[in-house]
Amino acid sequence: MSDATLNPLTGKIELSTSFTVVGSFLHYWSPQWRSAVFSSYGELKFAPGARAGNALAYATGAAGGSAAAVNALAGSQFTGVVGQTSFGVSPVLRDTYQIVAGASLIWSPVKDLDIGVEGLYTKVGVQSGRVVDQTRSRGAVTAANIANGNVKTVTADDTYQLRMRIQRDF
Repeated sequence: MSDATLNPLTGKIELSTSFTVVGSFLHYWSPQWRSAVFSSYGELKFAPGARAGNALAYATGAAGGSAAAVNALAGSQFTGVVGQTSFGVSPVLRDTYQIVAGASLIWSPVKDLDIGVEGLYTKVGVQSGRVVDQTRSRGAVTAANIANGNVKTVTADDTYQLRMRIQRDF
């Protein structure tokens, strides 16, 4: 994620703001067994007007080409023009949040050998509105395709992970 974005209309760098809160707890049940739980929450917000300013610059060709050329190059990632349906579902410069939570259980049968399992949950979402679901959409991001259901939208995406590790320290 970027610390700042360039406003193509003013030529100035506008700072984004973010924060993250993290918590974790590690407990030794015995010398051989330990477990941990952890979680975090974070947000990223771009400067007011950064999203609209970038869309306007691309739509008018201020970004170094015609609007049609930029749209052809960027494909479904193009932000569209403010007020258009495609702009409303664009993921570009969206204020987002992220939640991460997990737990682990580790067994150390001998010195410097760890055998463990860890579960992890991650959720990333937009603060307001919806964005195009890139894995389920068919066709170009147009008002007609959005209206007839060819372009699927989401507000958040979840991921679950389970992993096992065996680690030997020498």
